[in-house]
Order: sequence, then C-alpha cells, then structure tokens
Amino acid sequence: MPRLSFLDADAWEAFWVPKLHGNESLRGLDRAADSLQAVLEPEGFRRFRNGGAPLLERRLGGYVQEIVLIPGPTFDGHPSVNVRLHISLPELKLFRERYWRPSSMAPALVAGGDSGGLDFPPVHAVWRMSDDPQDGIDLADWLVETALPWLDGFEDFALLAMQFERGGYPMIGLPTCLELLALKLGRSEAKRFLRDALATHPRLTETARERIRQMTLSTGIVRGGSADPFASMPELRRK
Repeated sequence: MPRLSFLDADAWEAFWVPKLHGNESLRGLDRAADSLQAVLEPEGFRRFRNGGAPLLERRLGGYVQEIVLIPGPTFDGHPSVNVRLHISLPELKLFRERYWRPSSMAPALVAGGDSGGLDFPPVHAVWRMSDDPQDGIDLADWLVETALPWLDGFEDFALLAMQFERGGYPMIGLPTCLELLALKLGRSEAKRFLRDALATHPRLTETARERIRQMTLSTGIVRGGSADPFASMPELRRK
C-alpha cells in the first residue's frame, strides 16, 4: 500500500516540513482527486474546482461532509497527499448556541482532521501519488472501506449510542457524541440518556461533565418548573 503512517507526533512534525509545492505536487493532487472523483461520485460526492485544495463534498441528512486533499512532502521519490475529513451540521450550531458562551462562537463543526485518525491507534498519514494509477485506486479503496462507513455512521443513532457507551465515536469527543444523540431524542428520552450516561460512564472528564451540565440546563432536557433543576438528577448536582 502506498501509504506512510506516523504514530509519533514528533516524527510527523519532522516529516511534514512546510514548503512551497511545485508543479509535480499539484499533479499528484490532481491524480488523487481524479481517482476519488471516479469512485465517490456514485456515493453522492461532488468535486469542487475552486483553485484551492481539491475538495469533494457530500450533503447527507443535514450533514456537510468534506474530503480535502493537502499536498505533502516527497515520499518514495514521488509527491504525496494528506487526506483530511471535515464534517459539519448547521443544526448542531443552533443547538450549541443555547449554551455556548458567547453564543455567536458556537461552531457547526462535528469533526475534522487527518483521515489517519480513523486508524487504531490514530496516526498521521500521507499517500504516495506516482504516475501509477494504482496509487490513486488504493487511496480510493481505503476511503470506501474505512472513511465512508464512518461518515455514514453519523446518521445511525444506534451506532452512535453504542460507540458512546464504548468511549466515543472515532475522531469526536464524548460531549459531541452526546450532542448528536440529544438532537435525535425527545425530551424525556434525552433526560434519561443523559442521566444514565453521567451516572455510569467511566470516561467523562470533569470538563466534559460541566459542558453537559450546561447543555442540560439550557436545552430544557431537565424537568421544567423545578426550583432546583438538578433535584431529580443528583449526579448532576453542582458542587
């Protein structure tokens, strides 16, 4: 496989030296984009040619899903590309504005970063893009086998709930995972899910718990009309 992976952050930083990329790097980007376009268009992705980094975008269930190609250093004597994934949800921004401070800074971003973050353990990675068409085919095949199921999973409530119980969906934190679940739940179900998660989940940091408390207070998930909004949820009570 024409892929170079870095588990160590320092090694990645040493490899990823910022530099001007010449015509050969641009040709490598075009080869990668051509390969991905051929495979991903049937999956609903569109290729944008706006003069910047090659971008393929898909709209799915309210999500904006993007695959971005970034030119990388020479690898094995050929140009390379780094593949980044970005997912946003405008509905999530509206949800966050209720408790984000300041509300104008609430992001629509769900997840974003190096596609190597889908590996276990997560890595940084570049893909060689030589004149051999197989390089582009290998990259496209990897995205279809690894990235597409991950992207599709954001529409699968049962999968998100299961991954939350196991520690979180790849490339997103536990609070973000909970936000996505809360968006799909009715008030009573969201309250029950939130209560159970905070009472039993072993991996929630105090920072995450505080974020979830603010979410709970501002979105009406807790029972209204109570003098103490945490009265029915002692595990949420402020210290």
